Amino acid sequence: MPDAAQARERQRRIAESKEAPAGERSAAMHAIAHSYIDEGRGDLAVQWFDRIVALPGAHPHHLCEARVARGYDLRAKKAYREALAEFAAAIGVAGGLSIHRGSARYHSALTHLDLDEPTTARTALEAFLRMDPVYPQEKKSAEELLARLRA
Repeated sequence: MPDAAQARERQRRIAESKEAPAGERSAAMHAIAHSYIDEGRGDLAVQWFDRIVALPGAHPHHLCEARVARGYDLRAKKAYREALAEFAAAIGVAGGLSIHRGSARYHSALTHLDLDEPTTARTALEAFLRMDPVYPQEKKSAEELLARLRA
């Protein structure tokens, strides 16, 4: 068994353990999801992000990122309203990392553009640009989009 598969199996045992604390289980699920992302297997990553969302007591950092990832997946499937709900849920995770909440706000703006809702998108972009920290590439893109929306 390759090293990545062995590591994933170790994490799977923790993730599925009823004795492990929820935070430890969500950390294992998070590691598994990212191992699938690293392998270009986003469909399997989303399944593990789904498990984090379903886990009572998941660590807020993992929960927030899982909600953002689910939003990305739903947006890619053109399930825009469902994606917006996931992004809103990510923004609302108490204790979630601000970088993930910012990404959720940025992607909610893009989703509003997908829905031809430029006023709502503009409001979301303005709110995003007041957040710190944010991913630099998202900030640059948001500034460019906002300039076009204001023109």
